Amino acid sequence: MPEGKTEIKEDVWVPTICARCYAACGMWVHRVNG
Repeated sequence: MPEGKTEIKEDVWVPTICARCYAACGMWVHRVNG
């Protein structure tokens, strides 16, 4: 592999919500390799 590049072994989008206010906004977190 080229230097400075890491292999992507896991690439998932995790649904979650923010609880900082009453609205509880939905969002997606992008998790790569861990």
